[in-house]
Amino acid sequence: KGKDTYYRSMSGMADLYFEFPHTDVIDYERGLDLNTAKAYVKYKCDDVEYTREYFASYPSHLLVMKFTSSKEKTLNFKIYPQIQYISDYHQFEGDGGGRKGKIITEKDAIVLKGKENWFNIRFECQVRVLSNSENGCITIEESDEVVVLLAERTNYKLSNELFLEDNDHIKLKDSDPHDKVEKIFADCPKTYLELEQQHLNDYQNL
Repeated sequence: KGKDTYYRSMSGMADLYFEFPHTDVIDYERGLDLNTAKAYVKYKCDDVEYTREYFASYPSHLLVMKFTSSKEKTLNFKIYPQIQYISDYHQFEGDGGGRKGKIITEKDAIVLKGKENWFNIRFECQVRVLSNSENGCITIEESDEVVVLLAERTNYKLSNELFLEDNDHIKLKDSDPHDKVEKIFADCPKTYLELEQQHLNDYQNL
């Protein structure tokens, strides 16, 4: 405890929002399948059944999300992330806290880059899908199946020096984690079925 307790606190990297034009929803269900380590949501709207599946792949280091609809060209939604707690300081100007960040739109991805001021933690998160992306938002139109991938990395590296160094501001090397995120996408399976099978092989052999 002390004056810098709040500056040392950890928080989430980002929030990821999915915006659907669905209002009159029926037969809503959500759950977690412990046999496959997959979460799901399903419901009906305007005589169409919508399903979402989520799993975190340890081998690929990805959060994998699949959205489907029971009728063709009925899947329409927007995806947009937000970086949490952007501020030049935590409680008062010059206190050494706060967080910097920016969102960059690329051809097939939205990239979130930022830095925690107190611990000098740099982070990057990428959301990718084969669709249209602009203004920090990915728009899905007239589809019936969409797969969304999320990968993130920081410059955090566990070491003895991390705990032996008293100065919080120099505990971590000031390096950009961008190449680490790019490597995740370069090395991962390229289809949902391959990602799913890799995940199941890993989880069900525990």
